[in-house]
Amino acid sequence: MRAESIRQAKSLCERLRARKDDYLCQEAADEIEGTLIAFSGVTDEAERLRKELRDCLKNLDSTNRLFERVPLAARLEAAHGRRVEERG
Repeated sequence: MRAESIRQAKSLCERLRARKDDYLCQEAADEIEGTLIAFSGVTDEAERLRKELRDCLKNLDSTNRLFERVPLAARLEAAHGRRVEERG
């Protein structure tokens, strides 16, 4: 749907630009094109951030799996800086 909307907006800009004697049409085409460029930048950045988030979640998952392999007593000692009795 997004690609179709962009195609329609570009087509509209072409029709507006064809009306060379109408300053308002030229200005509208400039505004629409500027909006398309900004929208493209935002969507590219959103995709980059989604990928970065996926990578961070994978790293967190790996860290959690490694952390689970460490015995509880060692985890408690590392967290508190001294030997701690397990309760539970």
